[in-house]
Amino acid sequence: MMIDKLNSIGYNLPGPKAKTTAENNSTDFGETLKSFIEEVNHLQKEAGYSIEKLAAGEINDVHEVMVAVEKASVSFELMMEIRNKIVDAYRELMRMQV
Repeated sequence: MMIDKLNSIGYNLPGPKAKTTAENNSTDFGETLKSFIEEVNHLQKEAGYSIEKLAAGEINDVHEVMVAVEKASVSFELMMEIRNKIVDAYRELMRMQV
């Protein structure tokens, strides 16, 4: 799933679905970023819901809750690293002299 998202923003891996035009990649970048943020948000909400269900006694398996929390945590950390890379790239572009 993540490889498909990386392919859609320009990290084209060899294969039949690799994009060739810059226009398609720039259009897909915003959509890909938006869907990734929505997915991270969904995982965060799902983890919170699992914690609430555990506190209410509806879930007896703590393992399920911990897995949901870790999935949310890892996806959030990845999103933050991607944001940091985007900000670094923007700063680098701003330093370039025209």
